Amino acid sequence: MAAVLSAVDFAVGDEFPVAALQAIVQQHCQSCHDGVTRSGGLSLDSFATDLQDDSVFHLWQHVYDRVLSDQMPPSESRQSWQAQDCDRLLTLLSGPLQRASLVRQQQDGRALLRALTAFEYENTVDDLLGERISAADVLPEDIPRGVLRIRVDCWIFRRCIF
Repeated sequence: MAAVLSAVDFAVGDEFPVAALQAIVQQHCQSCHDGVTRSGGLSLDSFATDLQDDSVFHLWQHVYDRVLSDQMPPSESRQSWQAQDCDRLLTLLSGPLQRASLVRQQQDGRALLRALTAFEYENTVDDLLGERISAADVLPEDIPRGVLRIRVDCWIFRRCIF
């Protein structure tokens, strides 16, 4: 397999370089990451490509991160890989992942709303209003995993701060 990217592999406007990635995955990854073996709990059988789907985005981001950090391919499989193969895989995934991330940022913003723990809520009130409160006195107990489901009305929040 050629180690150099060609214009056929990936053009700047392409959403996802399916054929080029599928060739790399079949040659180097499929034996360990098929639906049966699932090394590390990862299966690349379905070869999903819709990066707007959270699970698909996180799958390919995980693959990218593992190859970038030199955790993949594992040492026992490195003889079948060349340095150019890793670079090629990273190059093929980089553009689509960056574009999908940018689309997510434009739609959702950089930080998504999330629930606060009681401890985080107490510290936030203290930081914003300078008042130390005990959240245990006014809020229900945290649900498992320390997450407190609180919906903050932005209008009330703005009135208190400004």
